[in-house]
Order: sequence, then C-alpha cells, then structure tokens
Amino acid sequence: MDEIIERLSKRNWLVHNFNISEEGDLYNPANYLYNAEFDGTRYVLIVDLNVYQFLLNIVKKATPKDSSRDAASLLVFCQVANIDIDPTFSVYERVNYERENLVEALQDLELFHKINNGDMDEFAKLALGVSDSVALDNSYSLDHEVTGRNLMKYRRLKEWDSLYLMMLSIIDINHSPDIPRREKIKTFSDWMIYEFRRSLVAFVYAVVLFGNRPIKRMMKYKQNQSPEDKRRAVSNMTWDLYVMNQFFKKWTEKENNEEFLYASDDYAFCVMLREAVQVQIKQNLEPIAHYMQRDEYEDCQSLLGETLDTSDRVYESKEWSPDYRAKLIDKYEKKLFW
Repeated sequence: MDEIIERLSKRNWLVHNFNISEEGDLYNPANYLYNAEFDGTRYVLIVDLNVYQFLLNIVKKATPKDSSRDAASLLVFCQVANIDIDPTFSVYERVNYERENLVEALQDLELFHKINNGDMDEFAKLALGVSDSVALDNSYSLDHEVTGRNLMKYRRLKEWDSLYLMMLSIIDINHSPDIPRREKIKTFSDWMIYEFRRSLVAFVYAVVLFGNRPIKRMMKYKQNQSPEDKRRAVSNMTWDLYVMNQFFKKWTEKENNEEFLYASDDYAFCVMLREAVQVQIKQNLEPIAHYMQRDEYEDCQSLLGETLDTSDRVYESKEWSPDYRAKLIDKYEKKLFW
C-alpha cells in the first residue's frame, strides 16, 4: 500500500477542502476509515474526463501506460479508504448534449462500473507493474435506455449558460488590444458586478489568467482557429468553470456527513481550484494576491467587498432575465466565432 500511495501522491491529482495539517494525511486511508466509522462520513471522489479516460484505458489498452497504472493506484486507494468514485461530470462532458456521442459514452460508463467493482488485488498488481492486465466481472449491466434518457433530458445543465457567458467575457477581454494587461482583471470585475453577476470560480480564473503568472494552456481559445475549433475550446474551458462551480456547490450545500474530493490531471485546473478553495476558506483575496499588482488587488478587494446594492447593477434589476443573458451570449459569439 505504501508503494500505491507514493505513486498516487506524486501525481498530485487530488483537490480538497479538508482542514488537515499535513498534506500526507490526505493519502492515509486510516483517516477516511476512522471518520466513516465514528462520524458516519461518506467520501466521494469526482473525477475529471482525463482521469476517467485513464481508468477506462486500464482495460482498453493492451499495454497500460503510466497514466493508467496511476489510475489503478487511485482505484485501489479509494477501495481501501472506502471512497466512492463519481464519474457523472465526465460522462456529461463526453456526451456534450450530442446524441451521436451517447452510445459510446454509455458503453464507457458500463465499462467504468465493471472496473470500479473489480478485484482490487489485480488492480494493485497492475498499478505496481507486476501485471499488464486485469480480469473483469462482466456480471454488471447498465440500463442504457434509462441512463441515456436521463443524460439527454435537459438542453443544458443548470448554470452552464451563465458560466459559458462569463468565459466568453474573459476571452473577449483577454484578446482585446484596447484593454491594457494591467487593467484586464479590473475590467472583468466591473463586468461581473455591473453587467452580469459575480462568480468566485470565474473571478479566480480571470485573476490567474490576467495576473503576473498565468498558467500555460489555460487559454485554449486562439484567434487563428476555425469557428468550430473556437467553439470547442470555449466549451472545454466552460467545463472547467462548471466543474469548479459544482465542487463549491457540493461543498457549501452538502449534507453533514458528506465530503468531496476532486481528481484532475489538468495542472492549470488543479491550481485554480485550490486557489479558489483558499479564497473561500479565508473569505478574502489574500490567497491570490500574488497574481496581482498592489493597485489591482486593492481595486478588486474594494469592488468585491461592496454591499453591491447599487442601482447600477443589472443583476436582479428589471432587465435581469434569461433573455438578457441570451442577448449577451449572442453578442459575444458573433464577435468571437467569426
């Protein structure tokens, strides 16, 4: 187990909001088992699309790569620590509201459940390089019709369109030659407050992107891409915001006995989510101050610290409606997807 944990910790996939004194405590199964036994705590690990694919590739690839051996380590760790793995967001992202994606997505989801219910001794051997394959229990069967109907039930997940609009605004500001770089954070803060509404995850994303140390590959949208590739890039970036937002909703609205972790292979995503968690815990912008110049920090702290009951805001005014949001989306799409 020590070798399994060492392999997993080197990947640094896990993001959490736990109050722990040492990061090594995160990888100690006894902590989870103790809390489950004495406090009735249920732990759930949400996996991103990359980690989800690594898990599937344990079986799909004839010779597993390091990423799949690491995913097998994650699987063994969760089994030993009694942590449930939730692939829901990954499946939604894979389907992406396109019916032609549904058949393969359902096949993969069924395969995931077979893997997740497999013999952990076999997965431990694969994780440690002792073997290159695992045998699956094929008794599990997914109801494709019911699951598929549920996945296609809604046109969009709740809050998707709002986060999509925020990402369009971030992209527009990022590529605007008329806005000096040192003013881009404040420009987005103003836009959130007066033209739309606030969002912690979108604000942190903008601060990191426009700040002193932007992370490579954060901005997937490129002006020289085709319109289809631009749409795909914006959708991909919106998924990052959506999942971060859902992490916070699960955190702040959770039942007393639930705790959530997130596993992602996206370095930029993990950095942003960890920064946003610290902002939420501290209830101020100090954790992300190092991305900003002093005047930027003071401006944003002042803006975000206001009571925001000014009549200049669109949010909750007579103009505030789905139609208002739709018009803004249309405006940005026409500008950015040419």
